[in-house]
Amino acid sequence: MHPIIQGALTANAAGLGFHWIYDSAYIKAVAKHQPLIFRPQQRHHYTTAKEAYFGYPDLPVGTVTMQGHVMKWLYEKLKHTPDFSRQDYKTLIFDTMQPGGVYQGYVESYANKMIASMISERFKLGMPPLKRNDDHLIGMVPYLVCHALDLPLNKAWDLAQLFTHNKDYLAFYEMLEKYFEALKTQSLQSAIKTAIQSSPDKERPIFEDAITMDDTDAFVQKYDLVACSVHKAMPVAFHIAYHASSFETAIKNNMLIGGNLSDRGGIIGAMLAPVFGLPENWVKQTLLE
Repeated sequence: MHPIIQGALTANAAGLGFHWIYDSAYIKAVAKHQPLIFRPQQRHHYTTAKEAYFGYPDLPVGTVTMQGHVMKWLYEKLKHTPDFSRQDYKTLIFDTMQPGGVYQGYVESYANKMIASMISERFKLGMPPLKRNDDHLIGMVPYLVCHALDLPLNKAWDLAQLFTHNKDYLAFYEMLEKYFEALKTQSLQSAIKTAIQSSPDKERPIFEDAITMDDTDAFVQKYDLVACSVHKAMPVAFHIAYHASSFETAIKNNMLIGGNLSDRGGIIGAMLAPVFGLPENWVKQTLLE
């Protein structure tokens, strides 16, 4: 498996035990008494935290989120079939996540809408198609997979349009392209400085603060960055990566923020795997099959 995909999935799995807990203070309090990494989701954490969604109960340690599963499936499909199309992608999601499918876990709203529309079409139920224009990190999954497999950006964008039409994703793709290219000759921090020059104009101040502000809590609070949107997650990913001293520390610091921490962690893991490598004991705990 390509290192950036393995890095993304390892980071994703590491954080699942506290994924979608939006109470940073609670997570920090728990961290004083027990490890946060590679833990099962436990109901009492989700009922005690001020704001949380208990989306992945009863799954073994090492499991990834729905987006992590999509990344695994898409990577394997594109590795063997580079001309795998958007319609093929749609069929893949439907076949695995429809009622009775092999996937066991939370299904995000954009996938549920697509599945419901396809079931309506199949059984001629007459339900109007449900609109999908998602702004979550699922739109970054085709980019990471295509980058790992040396497939063009237009391929990633074509696949991403299964769930979104927001062209801001293209700016984020370009940022990461410049980052990975710069890493070949530059330090981590220098590569990130190069990459943020391609950030969307309206968000340039946020990305500039991402590298100039050392205080993570202050940065996250200034721009209210705990939510799941790609526009909230990408600045945090760049902030955590810029200030990273190791793969492990970066993923742990990301967890302390809370929110969509596993999927956001996937972006950070992809960014940092080429820099620090992956902790072998973490890789062994990640369920990649």
